[in-house]
Amino acid sequence: MQLPLLAAFFLGEIGQRKPKACAESAPAARAAEQQQQGGAARDSWLLEAAEEALERSVPRAKRKPAAAAATAAETKRCGLVASVVLAAFLMAVPTVVVILGTRAAAPAVWIAATNALRRDSDDKSIPPARTAVDQLLGGLLPEGFDEKSCRSRYESSLYRRNPGRRPSPHLVSRLRMHEELQRRCGPNTESYNRAVQHLTDGAAAAAATHAPDDDEQCKYVVSISYRGLGNRILAAASAFLYAVLTGRVLLVDPSNEMDELFCEPFPGTTWLLPRDFPLPATSYANFSADTPESYGNMVRNKVFEGDVYSAAQMPAFAYLHLDHDYGDDDKMFFCDDDQRTLSNIQWLVMRTDTYIVPSLFLVDTFRDELDALFPERDAVFHHLARYLFHPANHVWGLVARYYRAYLATARHLVGVQVRVFDHRQAKSPHVVLDQITWCAWREKLLPEVLGTEDDTAATPPTPGGNMSTAVLITSLRPWFYERVKAMYWERATATGEDVGVHQPSHEEYQHFGEKSHDGKAWAEMYLLSLCDVLVTSGWSTFGYVAQGLAGLRPWVMYKPVNITAVPDPPCGRDVSMEPCFHSPPYFDCKTKRGVDTGKILPHVRHCDDVSWGLKLERIRCSPTPPASSPVGPRGGGRKGRAVVLSPLSAAALVACGVLLLLFAGGSAARRGQFVDADPTGLLSRGDARGGDLDLARLKYGENDTLLSSEVVKDKLLGGLLAAGFDEQSCLSRYQSVLYRKESSHFPSAYLLERLREHEALQKKCGPQTESYKKAIEKLKSGQDVKVMECNYLVWVAYSGLGNRILTMASAFLYAILTKRVLLVDGDKGTTDLFCEPFPETSWLLPSKFPIKQFKNFSNVSPESYGYMLRNKAIHSNPAFVYLHMAHDYDDFDKLFFCEDNQQYLRTIPWLILKSNNYFVPSLFLVPAYQYELTRLFPQRDSVFHHLGRYLFHPSNVVWGMITRYYDSYLARADERLGIQIRVFDPEPGPFQHVFDQVLACTLKENLLPGISTQQPFISTRNSRSKAVLITSLNSGYYEKFRSMYWEHPTTNGEIISFHQPSHEEHQSSEKKIHNMKAWAEIYLLSLSDVMVTSAWSTFGYVAQGLGGLKPWLLFKPENRTAPDPPCRQVLSMEPCFHAPPFYDCKTKRGADTGKLVPHVKHCEDMSWGLKLVDKIKAENHEDLLR
Repeated sequence: MQLPLLAAFFLGEIGQRKPKACAESAPAARAAEQQQQGGAARDSWLLEAAEEALERSVPRAKRKPAAAAATAAETKRCGLVASVVLAAFLMAVPTVVVILGTRAAAPAVWIAATNALRRDSDDKSIPPARTAVDQLLGGLLPEGFDEKSCRSRYESSLYRRNPGRRPSPHLVSRLRMHEELQRRCGPNTESYNRAVQHLTDGAAAAAATHAPDDDEQCKYVVSISYRGLGNRILAAASAFLYAVLTGRVLLVDPSNEMDELFCEPFPGTTWLLPRDFPLPATSYANFSADTPESYGNMVRNKVFEGDVYSAAQMPAFAYLHLDHDYGDDDKMFFCDDDQRTLSNIQWLVMRTDTYIVPSLFLVDTFRDELDALFPERDAVFHHLARYLFHPANHVWGLVARYYRAYLATARHLVGVQVRVFDHRQAKSPHVVLDQITWCAWREKLLPEVLGTEDDTAATPPTPGGNMSTAVLITSLRPWFYERVKAMYWERATATGEDVGVHQPSHEEYQHFGEKSHDGKAWAEMYLLSLCDVLVTSGWSTFGYVAQGLAGLRPWVMYKPVNITAVPDPPCGRDVSMEPCFHSPPYFDCKTKRGVDTGKILPHVRHCDDVSWGLKLERIRCSPTPPASSPVGPRGGGRKGRAVVLSPLSAAALVACGVLLLLFAGGSAARRGQFVDADPTGLLSRGDARGGDLDLARLKYGENDTLLSSEVVKDKLLGGLLAAGFDEQSCLSRYQSVLYRKESSHFPSAYLLERLREHEALQKKCGPQTESYKKAIEKLKSGQDVKVMECNYLVWVAYSGLGNRILTMASAFLYAILTKRVLLVDGDKGTTDLFCEPFPETSWLLPSKFPIKQFKNFSNVSPESYGYMLRNKAIHSNPAFVYLHMAHDYDDFDKLFFCEDNQQYLRTIPWLILKSNNYFVPSLFLVPAYQYELTRLFPQRDSVFHHLGRYLFHPSNVVWGMITRYYDSYLARADERLGIQIRVFDPEPGPFQHVFDQVLACTLKENLLPGISTQQPFISTRNSRSKAVLITSLNSGYYEKFRSMYWEHPTTNGEIISFHQPSHEEHQSSEKKIHNMKAWAEIYLLSLSDVMVTSAWSTFGYVAQGLGGLKPWLLFKPENRTAPDPPCRQVLSMEPCFHAPPFYDCKTKRGADTGKLVPHVKHCEDMSWGLKLVDKIKAENHEDLLR
């Protein structure tokens, strides 16, 4: 917290309590606000206090005389109070600084822990309960509604981080009066029935002459639902304000889903126009400027000339055409004389597609009342929207589920609303993307990302300990979301922040009037309004609604003049949160001539995004409210009734306020963030990983060194890893333990011994050593070479990443068994993907390796061992032998697994191996290795688990991708489910039968809860959160799951979120970035608590082995039909050897190698494949396969 700003706040609070004092001018307010744009949005209340102080610094000579006199008197009266308050504040500051300073090492933990004290201990998913006054928004909302019929009305206050502006007492009073009018004259009342009868009869005069003496005539305004949802909301708000100003009942056309999207705003009645209204919807929906009943048309035809107050001349109703295409005569609506005429017409039918409120402020008849209703002129729509528009239960379910699943645990929410109006821009979206990022970075709304070189060299931030920012993007297209999300995943931020990017839906086209589309649109508007800061697109009514509901001044992205260039500047802070009136009249009703209506009043100015439009700006007034008006509590630093404080009282309040800031959860700038990460689970998550990770967050020092002795001890994985590495060169080696559960599979003491021996061998004989140089010289000679002191196994990069990882592990185990140095081909990005596994040496084959064509070797190459056997060309002491172990190897190649052949190969100093299979199971069938393997791996089904965790440590760049994604999307869930979907079909998909299979599996095995299609919202007091990570080349499966669990509640109340890091569409194993994403996703899958994998997929094999998990295996579909059962949990976490030999080396004939030893069995997903199983569990394996 910045102390000068805090001081400005306290001084501003005392100084602003002046009766009936207005800010000097809109330009002064605008200038003050612009000086504060560089500050963080979450500190907006402090900035506003500073802004008020700046406003008060305007010379008195420039103020209105009355305001100046009042201010002078008030200043004199409050001078002593201010002095005492400042003294008390300064005395309290040192104590706060000391206490805060001692806790600065872990502010997030401290804030979350204090928030936990305010939260219901039984509910970890819903924000803490707020007071009844808060739920009523300072008296804006009435009491007495059935809460279950409209959950959003009172629950919305629990989700808002910005408490919003406080309504004026006069507005609160008028709303209660208007509610009574709606009850008295609304549908199904005698008054309404009489008014409808008069309308049916077409007898306007009877409306007045036949009204009972004790029944004042009820008048009505009907709002026609028209165009997109944003337009309809703004139109309804405009009609409502007009109804309040003119004492009319508001009835809303129920078409276009208005009856399905919103709750009833008025207690004890309805605002929906009855379906039996005598003007049928097919009629009034087609009204236009040419309609005879149009007011503009009647003015044009001089219907009202003469005695305009003669009831006999008044029509039964008038149609108000206030659409964007309205004419000059229609615009006479905004003139005082015409308003007097309209006041004598009982029924008005209004059609507009815009926000007409700014021009209502130019009507003299309404001006005084509007000033009393809205002392803060930029909060008109803010109050009207929060009063009127409460999402219906099914929409509120969408809002609440999405917020709780994706946004609730973020410390900072940034909403980005993207709307592209120019079809040419849609074809070149990079300009819009550049505008978004430039705006967000320029205004410090989002952290910048590092460049490629900086990112490679940068040290990733402390695991899980960074400030988390969630970006909510709304757009008809997914393109912007995917690019921004990829940017923050693939690149580290300059500040170290974790940035998660989310988009609820992408409908591609606007389908207004369709229930599903409008429901999602309304939910997304509301979600945007729950953000801390907003970036919106100019001209967009969607953004207008969101900013008004939120009570935020957004950063508006300017509409590009040149579609090929980003505007400079790309965006600007709006002067007001009010919507823009896109098509205002340019007419002065008094002078009867054209005029710039944006220059008549200081608080009605032109819009920044639509230069000819009008909007209300922030000019504050604080009229003294009537004594009878209900007064709500002060909030957010807004002005209310003048308060007289004694100096002692003021000092006491300041001291208490400082202490409250301290004990209420840290920085006051976060006062709106009452929905935080679950603090009750921060230090006591229900698994070992959570505890270690959170412990590390608390004890991680400033220099990225682990301070917890427990973590230091565990980071070597029970001795599996060697100590002494430079930690900064490979962060994942020792940090990975912070992200994993503690493994239940422990390496044997003999494995640890052999690993240390092998590390010594690699160091002694590896590249750049004398031994290696001698071996290379002998290899170059091409002469018969006998076995040497140092012998080598060269692994050739081949096939996809999952295959390469499995074959490297196989080659490494073979190197240990035969005491060879392992050198790996650095092609296909090996160096970009993995750290060096051996200390003080390299496992990378030097680029000057003399055999240049080894990558092109095949089973028909003369250097191939199988070729030599086939052609009986074996000779003693060759310089090297090529081993072809790929899927297409033949029977002679397979003789590699016979002991006699192994004896011969031991005499060869250089072996070059190419494979795309995990051939470890067949090594267990070689008698010469069985004893050694038994000692190395007493638990047979943990071979790859140990080899994989020893060998494969993501490079710093990939580790950054892993940790950024985990911390941004997965870390705060109570449980993580990984679903790996691989479809071996020539067509891209997605396929319905595959989705059905995955869904059936997860439901059958209780991995995911069921959904309710009958109830829009299911409440539970103990909602657990589950993050589902989906990896697939196609995004269709993720989209379907995410939509299903967003649109429907879970039957058990669990909060389910779905995440997919990438969808490359096609496997591109030759591309560096593709392989980096694949490796990151494999590793992220391995961090799951539970896993579902696809049959035959090496991608899944690697993940399950690294994670030490036995996944539920999705059986391979046949004939594009989901199998039954859809899946089965595997008996072993070991990968499957897809192409094993079926040959008994002892008998020299074919044999089922899956039946030779108890711990080598056939795979669940591939009947002819082999896999290792634990000896104890192997007894039941055959029964399970049947």
